[in-house]
Amino acid sequence: PTIMQNYFAGNRGGDACLMIIGPDTTMFVQDNAFQFDTAKAIIRISDMGPWSAEIRNNLIEDNSGVAIFAEVASPVIEMNTVVRNGFGLLLTYSASEVTCNLIAENRGSGIDFHNDTTVLTSNPIISHNIVDRNHGFGIVVESGNPVVRANCVTRNTSFMTGVGIDLRNCSGVVEHNTVSLNRGEFAGGGIRVIGGNPLVRHCIVYGNSPDDLHV
Repeated sequence: PTIMQNYFAGNRGGDACLMIIGPDTTMFVQDNAFQFDTAKAIIRISDMGPWSAEIRNNLIEDNSGVAIFAEVASPVIEMNTVVRNGFGLLLTYSASEVTCNLIAENRGSGIDFHNDTTVLTSNPIISHNIVDRNHGFGIVVESGNPVVRANCVTRNTSFMTGVGIDLRNCSGVVEHNTVSLNRGEFAGGGIRVIGGNPLVRHCIVYGNSPDDLHV
């Protein structure tokens, strides 16, 4: 199925504005606008394994829930504008490809890859995104082997630690990113590493508070 060039606005409550469930399906969600919805998630993808969905060139703004929530699914998420939502991207048990998105001014984190255990690891690709002015972490990856490349992560603020790029028990490569002017309350304003063996190279990391790098 293809869901294309629709306008979703003012939908109230529920688990999602657009719910995609079940394996053996590839969904195309493209060129839609989602505004002023109060569901827990705007686009929710569940139990789809590696088949998953392509979410491309959508406008998701001024909604109260998570913009895109994927669990046990690995969608391609690219060229979307995700601004002023309750949360940006929340991806659990996911090896998604997230590229060329603008994710800004959300009340929670920008991009959050989370695994409840390290048994099922994720290998996300996060590249060429602008993650700006979110009121939480910029990019969080917990476990797996991410490729975090060529992102601009700037002006995110949090009352916690590890604001710009937060790596928890990860390996993988973090390279060619600009991480600047992020501000945390305690530590790790720029890049924080807890556990794992990531390779951090060729990044511009400056002007973060209280520190640029916290290991």
